[in-house]
Amino acid sequence: MWRQPMVLATGSILPFSVAARSGLMKITLKLFAGLSVYLPASAVRNAIVLEVPESCSLNDLIDQHRIPRDLVHLVLINGTSRQESERDDPILNDGDAVAMWPPVAGG
Repeated sequence: MWRQPMVLATGSILPFSVAARSGLMKITLKLFAGLSVYLPASAVRNAIVLEVPESCSLNDLIDQHRIPRDLVHLVLINGTSRQESERDDPILNDGDAVAMWPPVAGG
């Protein structure tokens, strides 16, 4: 389910239409490797603190920052890996740290 954009701590992005009806929570979004280009200029050391609705999902975060979903391979919440099947669920809590990485190849 697609929703309206969320509120960034910087105030640079419009709020979800449901934000006023549900409470807001603060999370830290960290983007690594090639994904860091999708963070706002105000990010420090690949991270930014965001205010998001309690109903926010991982895909809401991905879509809001205009990150192509196929570029997000590994997602951790507080150091615990989350499956792609969980990304539409509102599994975030106040104070969570969300880290995302693209697919990485090496050898």
